[in-house]
Amino acid sequence: MAGQERIILFNLLPVLGLLLLSALGCGHTMTPTSTPPPILADSFYYGRAYVDANGNGQVDEGDPPLEGVILIATDAEGLSGSGRTDAEGLATAWWPAGSTYPITLRMKPPEGYILVGPEEVVLQEGEYYVADFLFVPAATPEPFDEVAFWEKFPLPDDAEIAPVVEGFDLGFATGLTEPQVFDFYAAWLREEGWRQQAPTEAMVTLPHEVWRKGEAELRIEIEGLDERGRTVVWVQVAKRTE
Repeated sequence: MAGQERIILFNLLPVLGLLLLSALGCGHTMTPTSTPPPILADSFYYGRAYVDANGNGQVDEGDPPLEGVILIATDAEGLSGSGRTDAEGLATAWWPAGSTYPITLRMKPPEGYILVGPEEVVLQEGEYYVADFLFVPAATPEPFDEVAFWEKFPLPDDAEIAPVVEGFDLGFATGLTEPQVFDFYAAWLREEGWRQQAPTEAMVTLPHEVWRKGEAELRIEIEGLDERGRTVVWVQVAKRTE
């Protein structure tokens, strides 16, 4: 009998423990939630910045730290905090209690550098670690040779030179339609290494395209139709000042 009593008592211990926890207010049931979990205490998030010295796209022992990089930490509600890397390439972003997961870490490169990766690191609840970001020096814009540019600049076969206002370098009229003009130059400019830019004007009054290569910027603008119904095109190329 004594042995049976010990077995019964042993089997009841887990039940008694749960009852005791419940009585003390320590027991709880986990239920799914659709809201992001809160950060219960002030936290610190860390990012390290390195220069990709050998160009292999990954952090190596010989990659030097990069100072002056901004670490940005953003929570699920869109709130953000930031810090800047020191001489050792380490940045700290402090985060107050009450913020919500996930936390997204990004790094903004200083002038003269571009980010290799990663674009961002997302931390879920309970994840605390140092995120490494890799950068490379930005390429130095190649000098723009305007004379050589105009020597190669193509014109449609039926182009006739037309006058322009101050600020533009070349004007011509052609039987090509507006889309055909833009397609004609897009093919040539891409072959020459130019990259098309998005319009920056708040209101665009005339159809145009802007292309950039190194320190040069090219603008092709459609001015309308002449008295013969031909498309009038103005072209401007200049060294970028920004």
